Amino acid sequence: MDTKIKLSIIVVSWNVRALLEKCLASVFLYAPQFSFEVIVIDNASHDASVDMITQKFPQVNCIANADNKGFASATNQGIRIAQGEYILFLNPDTEVTHGSLEKLVSSIEGYSKIGIVAPKLLNPDGTLQASIRRFPAPLSQFLMFLKLHHLRRAPSPIQKYLNKDFDYTKKQEIDQPQGAAFLIRRAVIDAVGLFDEKFFIWFEEVDFCKRTHDVGYTILYAPEAEIIHHGGQSFRQRFSLDKQILFYTSCAYYLWKHFSWKSLYAVLPMKAYCTMLSLIKKMRVESHFLVCHSRENGNPGKLFFITCAFIAVSLIGFIYPSFAPVGFLIIVTGVAILSFLKLEYGVMAVIAELIVGSKGYLLSISLGEVSVSIRYVLFVILCVAWFFHRKSLQQTRVLPKYLFIPCVVLSVIVSVGVIQGYASGYDHASLFHDSNAWLFFLVFVPFFAGLADEGAVKRLFTIASAALTAHIVKVLALFYIMGHHGFGIGFIEMMYRWTRATGIAEITPFGFNIFRVFFQSQIYALIAFCVLLAYAGVFFMRHSEDSMKNTLQDFFKNHIKEILLFIGSVAVILVSFSRSFWFAAGCVGFCWLVVMFFQKYRLKSIALVCAAVFIGSMMSGVFLFAFSRFPIPLTKGGFNFDLIAQRTGNISDEAAAASRWSSLPVLLNAIQQKPFFGYGFGKELTYISKDPRILEANPSGVYTTYAFEWGYLDMMVKFGIVGLVCYLFLLLRILLWGWRAIRFSPLVFGVWLGLIAVMITHIFSPYLNHPLGIGYVILAGVLFERLKK
Repeated sequence: MDTKIKLSIIVVSWNVRALLEKCLASVFLYAPQFSFEVIVIDNASHDASVDMITQKFPQVNCIANADNKGFASATNQGIRIAQGEYILFLNPDTEVTHGSLEKLVSSIEGYSKIGIVAPKLLNPDGTLQASIRRFPAPLSQFLMFLKLHHLRRAPSPIQKYLNKDFDYTKKQEIDQPQGAAFLIRRAVIDAVGLFDEKFFIWFEEVDFCKRTHDVGYTILYAPEAEIIHHGGQSFRQRFSLDKQILFYTSCAYYLWKHFSWKSLYAVLPMKAYCTMLSLIKKMRVESHFLVCHSRENGNPGKLFFITCAFIAVSLIGFIYPSFAPVGFLIIVTGVAILSFLKLEYGVMAVIAELIVGSKGYLLSISLGEVSVSIRYVLFVILCVAWFFHRKSLQQTRVLPKYLFIPCVVLSVIVSVGVIQGYASGYDHASLFHDSNAWLFFLVFVPFFAGLADEGAVKRLFTIASAALTAHIVKVLALFYIMGHHGFGIGFIEMMYRWTRATGIAEITPFGFNIFRVFFQSQIYALIAFCVLLAYAGVFFMRHSEDSMKNTLQDFFKNHIKEILLFIGSVAVILVSFSRSFWFAAGCVGFCWLVVMFFQKYRLKSIALVCAAVFIGSMMSGVFLFAFSRFPIPLTKGGFNFDLIAQRTGNISDEAAAASRWSSLPVLLNAIQQKPFFGYGFGKELTYISKDPRILEANPSGVYTTYAFEWGYLDMMVKFGIVGLVCYLFLLLRILLWGWRAIRFSPLVFGVWLGLIAVMITHIFSPYLNHPLGIGYVILAGVLFERLKK
C-alpha cells in the first residue's frame, strides 16, 4: 500500500449524473490539504455519467461496470484499489462542505480504537437530517415491518432503534450512522473484511458497523464535520415494489446473520412478504400474460392477484347484494372469452375455482328459486369451449388410452344408479343433488385436450400454487379475525355469515378463544403437502453426495418459496382440526418412506427430509401460536398444542364424530340388504345425530339424509360393491400408471402421493364423489399420461 495517500474517497453511482457532478465538484472545491484520491464505481448507469466524469474530472479513477452489481459489491471494487490510509464512503447525492474532510480525518487520526467516524448530515436547506440509529434487533425490525413506527407513539423498541433522543450537537460513540457518508481506517478492513456482498443494497453498512463494533473498535459521531445529503436519489428511480423487496430481503438477511433462529419470527414474515411482492411485481411486468400466454411456466403473481380478486368479489357481493350478479357476470364472461381463446385457460380457471371454492358457491346467481353456482357455470363453459375447439385439437383420443375402459364402465355404473333411483321413486330433488356431482367426470375430456403438453402441465401447477397461496391467506385471515374480538362483533359476525352463506367454510369455536376454520377445499393443502414432500425427497437424494451443511444451505437459500408454501399448507391443515386430514397425512408419510426405501434412496437423504418436515411442521405450529396471540387487535387465549392432542384423542365423544359413528350401523345394515348393486342415487337413511347444527333444527336428533360421511360406504349404498369395485378399478389404473412414471419426475411422485391422500381421506370424509376429489382424480389421470415420458 502506498502510504503517501492519506485519504481515499469512494463513490458508488447509479443514474444520478447531475448529483454526482455536484458531489465531485464539492470534493475538489473543498479539497483537503493532505493527499487524497477519488474513485467512482459506476453501476451501469445509462445517463452518460461515465462520459461526464471523463470530460470534467479526468483526475478521478472511474470504473464502469457492465451491469448493476449492487452497492456492497461495487464498494468492494473501490476498496481493493484504494491506497489511502483512511477510506471515506460517499453517496453520489452528497456534497462536502468547507473543512469537513479535514475534520473527519482529524477525528480519527491518533485514536487507534476509533474504527469509523460519521459526520453530521444536513438537508439541502441546511436543516439537520436524522442519521444515527442503534443496531437493529429482531423485535424492533418486526415492529417496523408491521408499520407501527407510524403510530403517534411508537412502541419503545422502535423508539430505541430510531434513537429519537439522540443529541446531534455532541461528539459521542454510536452504534451505526447512515451510510451516506462515513470514514473508516484501513486497519478495520484488515480486521473485519470487506462488505458482505450478499447485501445488494441497504443494511450492508449496518452489517459492517456491527462487525466493526464486535471486534472492539469504536464508532464515533463527529458533529463538527458537516456534509449535505439530498437523500435516496438513486432508488427514487425504482418502483416501490423493488425498494420494498430489496429492503426487506436485506433486513431479513441481516437479522438471520446476526441473530440466527432467534430472529425467525421476524425473518419469516419478511420473506413471505418479499415473495408476495415478487409475484405482484411479475404480474405488473407481464400484464399481458393471460392474453399472450407464451411463457413456459406462467405468471404466479397475476394469477395470485386474480384469485384474490375472485374471493374479494364474493365478499363484496355478500356485503352489497346488488353487486353480486354484476361480479358474477364479469367473471363468467372473462372466463368464457379466455376459454374460447384457448381451452387451456378454461382448465386453469376450473382448477383455481376448485382450490378456493369449497362447495362451489363462492359466487352464485339466483334464477327464480334456483341458485346457480359459479362452479356449475364454469363446468358448462369448459365443456362448450371443448366442443368449439374439438376440430382444431390435433389428437385422436378424447381420453387417455389407459383409462378409456375404466371410464366407460364407471359411466355405465353411474347411469344405472340414476335410472335405479328414478325407478325407485326417490325424491327428485334428492336424486338430482345426490348424482349431479358425478357429472363433473365429463371435464375429463376438456382436461385431457387442454393440458396437451408438459408446458401446459407446468403452467397449470403455477396456477395451482397461486390459487393455493390465496386460499392459505384466506383461511389464515379468517382464523385470525375469528380469534380477535378487537375487530368488533359486527365485523366478525359478517365474516361468519359470509362463509356460511357461500358454503366455503365451517367455523366453530374450539377452545382458548380458537375457532376451527374448516374448508372442504383444504384437501388441496394436504395435496400440496404431498407434492412438496416428494420434491424434498428428490432434492436431498440428488444432493446425497454433498456435505449436510452445504445441502441444507442450498435448500434454504434456493427453495424459500416452497418452504413457505409448505409451512402455510401445514398451518391450514392444522387449523382445519380435521382428523381425516391428519390421518391421511400420516399415512402418506408412511407411503413416502416405503417408496423411498423401494427406490433405494440413501438413508441420509431420508433422514434429512424427515428432519425438514418435522422442523417445517413445528414452524407452522409456532407460527399459529404467535399468530393467534398477536395482540392487535385485542384477543383472548390462542392456538395451543393441547388442542391438537384433545382433537386427536377425543374421537368418540365429540359431537360430529359421534354422529358419524352413529350413522355407521345404519349404513352397514342398508348395504347388507342390497350389497351388489345398491339402491341408486337419492336413497335416504335415517339415524340419530348429535351434530349441534342438526340438533338446533331438530332437538330429537332424528336426521334423514342421502349424503353420508363414510365415503366408500356412501358409494356402496348408491351402487353397491359392483360400483365401488369399478371406481376402485379406475383409481388403481391411475395409481399404477403414475407408479411407472414416478422415476421420471418428482411432480409425478407428489401427485401420486396426493391421490393416495385423497383416497385415504375419503374413508371418513366424502371427496371422491365430490367435484373437489373428482377433479383431482381427473387431473392425476391426465398428468400421469402427459408426464410419463
